[in-house]
Amino acid sequence: MKIKIAIAFILFSMNMALCQDKETSNNSNYYKAYFTQIRLTKNFVFQQEMNSRTEVDFKTFEFPLLFKYNVTKKFSFLIGPKFDLLRYGRENLTAKSAYITFGVQYDVSKSSLLYARYNYRLTEEIPIETDYTFGSKSSFNFGTKIKF
Repeated sequence: MKIKIAIAFILFSMNMALCQDKETSNNSNYYKAYFTQIRLTKNFVFQQEMNSRTEVDFKTFEFPLLFKYNVTKKFSFLIGPKFDLLRYGRENLTAKSAYITFGVQYDVSKSSLLYARYNYRLTEEIPIETDYTFGSKSSFNFGTKIKF
């Protein structure tokens, strides 16, 4: 347990250093994500997330609210809404978007997982032309997570 706390502290410290670096340099990009899970039944889990990404010209905050169905101990399906908040420009303009998210997740071990997700924007307006979707209503996410 002490090792996990130490690793979490180191990662948090590194994240804070990146955040401070972002304030002084316009070339820094960083991504951070947090999630919690609430077991509803043996096979159903509610997963809340908060993901943020800082790019040179915008910041994205994503809030997925996902229902996860565990097919096996290692393989799961995900579905649920995702809400995005984008901040961009010198005036710190704000754009909001709503998505429906479908995905799969594979638990590699007790502390790490792989996931793939498809996001479809439900709103017609394009939040900003320079975001990661490049004006498309669809986007894919692939990634890994470490659990503590």
